[in-house]
Amino acid sequence: MTSTQAIIRRKTSGTCMQKVIKLLRVIIPLGIVVILLAVSVAGYLEARYMDRFWVEYQHVEQPSMELIELRQQEYETLNSYAELDADEGLYRIPIQRAMELMVEEAE
Repeated sequence: MTSTQAIIRRKTSGTCMQKVIKLLRVIIPLGIVVILLAVSVAGYLEARYMDRFWVEYQHVEQPSMELIELRQQEYETLNSYAELDADEGLYRIPIQRAMELMVEEAE
């Protein structure tokens, strides 16, 4: 190999390396911009839509006394016998028994 060929070879390899460096100078900042944009969009979407679902995750420490009393009254109404109107022959029966009677009647 002559000295001229060696010089040409060095210049060629240097030119190739310079092209790679120029390409990396474009790709790396572009990648950083894309990553920052993706993080920004994810943050925006979380801030925008997460409050819609937050109610499901909130925990109620203790139900109020009114709610406890209401549930107790509903439970007693659904699970007890009572005379509603004796003249009309209206009686309340437990819901479980009413469902059993409906099934027997349907068969």
